[in-house]
Amino acid sequence: ESGMPGTWRDYSGNGNHGEFAGNAFVDNQGVNLDGNGDYVDIPVNSSWYDTTSMSIGMWAYINSHRERVDGSVRQPLFIGKGDVSTPNLYWSFGTIASGKLVFYYYDGSPTQKTGTTTVATAAWTHLAMSLDASGNLKLYINGDPEATFTGATGILSDTYQLCIGASYGNYADAVLDDIH
Repeated sequence: ESGMPGTWRDYSGNGNHGEFAGNAFVDNQGVNLDGNGDYVDIPVNSSWYDTTSMSIGMWAYINSHRERVDGSVRQPLFIGKGDVSTPNLYWSFGTIASGKLVFYYYDGSPTQKTGTTTVATAAWTHLAMSLDASGNLKLYINGDPEATFTGATGILSDTYQLCIGASYGNYADAVLDDIH
């Protein structure tokens, strides 16, 4: 949520504040990203990275599906870990241009795990994923299981910042809310 001007305020009490870039802003709907250089950069804070498992959930109002093409895979732009100015995010989560929900990761080569359902635009949708220590990955749309994959191990690291809405010059066109 918004706090100080230009600052993404973390109200969890953990101090994981970020900085808005471009003309990203927060209103009563969530963080607004118009696809033209907007994102939120949250600096590295190793105290909140679990290197064995993770889950992500968010509400998304998608204006248009966008992606970053990385070789033969598609990289989503909603939330990712890595340097927004370098070609490879360590992992990212969201929808791609086809409207499919994707978890992307880089483990020496780019890999994407893609759901089968097209996520609607111009409607609020809850998107979620979970990854356990054994590499079992699950994608969810509106609380319903979308896809399950195995083999996504060794991809969590605490050496990169968290980025909401961008990857290497490509930007999300959506409103994102209740990101956790």
